[in-house]
Parts: sequence; structure tokens; C-alpha cells
Amino acid sequence: MIVLRRIIISPLQQVVLDVQRPIDLSFKVSYPPGHEKDEIGALVTAVNASIERQQQQLSQIAGNEQRLKSILDGAGDACMLFNLSDGQIVYANDATFRLLDFSETELLDRKIFDISAALDSNEWNERVRIVTSIQAHQREGTLLAKDGREIPVESTSSTIELDGKRLLLSFMRDTRSRKHLETNLAHA
Repeated sequence: MIVLRRIIISPLQQVVLDVQRPIDLSFKVSYPPGHEKDEIGALVTAVNASIERQQQQLSQIAGNEQRLKSILDGAGDACMLFNLSDGQIVYANDATFRLLDFSETELLDRKIFDISAALDSNEWNERVRIVTSIQAHQREGTLLAKDGREIPVESTSSTIELDGKRLLLSFMRDTRSRKHLETNLAHA
């Protein structure tokens, strides 16, 4: 039994302890002394190959997330994601923060009703029903900035599924300049 413990059990326990440690991106399981070329060594090699694949996948995911964030933050229009059931804001891009003059923390602590005075829960549910049934919906409306200013916007909304949740995705274009131009042309 002592030989079995020294040759198999102790080295395997060390491999398990190594695998259970918090992982950093340079993590590798160490070969127990004297086991570089036996079955335990083969197990360590397989575990290390698996860890390397996972590290590559995590790196690709992080790169994809950064690319998506750059695309959405580089958009000139505001982009927001809302929880379908209650209108909670779950995402907003940088253009949204600039348009409404909220910080990320302030805005993500709000619901659509807090930034759209004309909207109540009944109207929200009706819009969700429309967007869900026709897949995309365009409309004009207003958003409330942090200081209470009403900002006219044109929005295009659709529903998406993200992490198993149905969300409303809206891109909103600030139409103040266009409205001002239209008013000037009408009075000319």
C-alpha cells in the first residue's frame, strides 16, 4: 500500500491540487518528480493541453468582447438593451451616456420609464408586443436627459436573445439638429 501511495496516489493528488488552484493565464500543471513519461505524465500533458485550449478560447472571447464594445461605442447613435419584462436598462453604449449625460452606474440603475416621460408600463408592454411580432420597429419619441431636457430621437428596436434572456435592443438617433432645420425651413 505504501508503494501504491508513493507511486500513484501522491502524484495524482498533486495533479488534482494543481488543477484546483486559481488559474492565471500562464498556469500549467507541474509534473510530479519521476512521472514525466508514465501515465501520470500523460495525464498532466493532457490536462495542460486542455488548459492551453481554454486559455486560447478565453483570449478569443476577450478579443471578441473588446471588438464588439469598440463597434458599439464607436457608433454615433445611442444603443441600449432593455429587459423585456420590466424595462430595466441592462446595457448602454458611450453615445447614450453622452446623449443623456448620465454615468454608466446612474443609467444602468434606471428603467425605460425613468428616461421616457411618455412611457408607462402599459405602453411599454404594447411596444414589446409590437416589436416582438414584427421583428423591428421604428418610431419617434423623446428621451429625458439627466437635467430634465427632452431630447427628440428616432429609434429602431428589435428583440434579441442574450444569455438565455429576451431583450429589447434599441438604436436611437438624436434628431434635434434635423428638427431645428425642419423648423427653420418651414418658417423661411
